Amino acid sequence: MNRYIRHCVKQASTIFNFGEPIVEFGSLQLSSEFDLRPFFVGKKFIGCDIFEGSGVDRIEDIHRTSFEDDSVGTVICLETLEHIPQPFMAANEIYRILHSDGFCMISAPMRLGIHSHPSDYWRYTPKAFETLLKDFRRVITWYDGYAAFPDNVFALAWKTNPPQDLDIRLEEFAKCIQSNIWRRTRKWIRAYLIPEGMRGCWWRKKKWDSFHEGTLNSKR
Repeated sequence: MNRYIRHCVKQASTIFNFGEPIVEFGSLQLSSEFDLRPFFVGKKFIGCDIFEGSGVDRIEDIHRTSFEDDSVGTVICLETLEHIPQPFMAANEIYRILHSDGFCMISAPMRLGIHSHPSDYWRYTPKAFETLLKDFRRVITWYDGYAAFPDNVFALAWKTNPPQDLDIRLEEFAKCIQSNIWRRTRKWIRAYLIPEGMRGCWWRKKKWDSFHEGTLNSKR
């Protein structure tokens, strides 16, 4: 987990309402940089993984968990889905356990070599995440790095009841994550707002002094 991913989680934690319990899949901490709990002080946080170790509260298989229907406020799954043999089953399981107003935050690497933990199966484009999360009411994807070959791909997805002021929060979030990228001299970022399966907006930045923001369009 690199600094930009942590930055996205940190910014999201201050802008969006992370309902409880917050459940992280792939929570095994290989180093202190993997620990997200400091961003959610005072909230119930459950770390889940298929291995025991630091940061793991429960042993869970994301394909088929022991959580009840509609029992989880927020799901975090970062740099984990590339290790999941059946990602569509995992996405369906995330949908099943989330509250009606719950959401998930996911990411996966694109520009990264084959690695274990325990096996490496997939690389995802933004469109792949849109497809995985097609049952969710609102889906937002973006990526970090060059447009043709980004470092990481991300998504936020609300199950059925996104907040009424979501568009305002998304604009604030986009500015926060973009400003961080350009301090790191990245060349591209593009984000899609997909309300009910239809593309609503996009952000793209080519140079330090050139930023174009699309209009947020939502089908209600």
